[in-house]
This record gives sequence, C-alpha cells and structure tokens, in this order.
Amino acid sequence: MAAGPQRRTTPAPHLSAAAVPVELALLARAEFLSLRASQRNAVNQAYIMDNGPDIESAVDMRIAEEFRALAEELHWWA
Repeated sequence: MAAGPQRRTTPAPHLSAAAVPVELALLARAEFLSLRASQRNAVNQAYIMDNGPDIESAVDMRIAEEFRALAEELHWWA
C-alpha cells in the first residue's frame, strides 16, 4: 500500500494558488456563521439571560471555529 500524504513539520508560509480559494471559502463561511450567531445572541439577549446560551448560536460558533482550524490546517498540508 502506498504511503499517503505526509503533514509538514512546519507550516508553509504561502499556500499554492489552488489552495487559496479553499482557504478563503472556509474563512468566509466561518465569518458568516460567527456573524449570524452574534446577531442571534443580540436579538435573544433576554432569553439567554433567563435560559442560558442559545444552542443554535453555540453550534454556529463551534462550526465557525472548525472552519478556521481547517483553513489553518491547509498550511500544513498544501
């Protein structure tokens, strides 16, 4: 069985031209989810104070964190 791609020992300072759109798409989606969660939290402030965090906002923020982590991970593989 052939060995698969290996993770770099240090991150690449620049991504290849083919990987840049992927990084930008991940970061854009993360920003959208973060903004949506922030807006939802602002609108639902009274609910949050009475009942705790809004689960949909928490999920959006967690997914946004993962997209940002994936964008960073590209520097180790691409």
